[in-house]
Amino acid sequence: MAAIFANDSTVSLIKKLMIYRMMSSNMFINHALNGMRLSYKFMGRTLTNFLINKTAGSIFTSGETLQTLAEDIKKLEARNIHGVANYVVEGLHEMDEAVIQKVYDDLIESIKVLTADGQEGHLAIKLTSMITIGIMTRISKA
Repeated sequence: MAAIFANDSTVSLIKKLMIYRMMSSNMFINHALNGMRLSYKFMGRTLTNFLINKTAGSIFTSGETLQTLAEDIKKLEARNIHGVANYVVEGLHEMDEAVIQKVYDDLIESIKVLTADGQEGHLAIKLTSMITIGIMTRISKA
């Protein structure tokens, strides 16, 4: 049995299979959001996010930083798989110029990293992240 788990790709496949099975269950789908809320409340956001990243998060996301994003995209492209970077910011509770400027700076830096060395880069941006929740609500009702 130990010989089966000696290969990292086998362990990775088993981990993915277990996570996909769990996430396709009705029990998980129905209770995941409440579970996250409880986890945030009792363990805190940092620890909860760390645990998610170390378990299922790494399967669905890549590139927590621009450096790791560029590394992950290079690994994928070496296997002839193209990737799209996705930049999402939660809606602002109120207008905050400093936050908007930080997001803008991050977006510009992301574009520079993704197109370094003259390579083609793809970046998906959630533009509604640049306005307040109140404005998004009014737009939605219009």
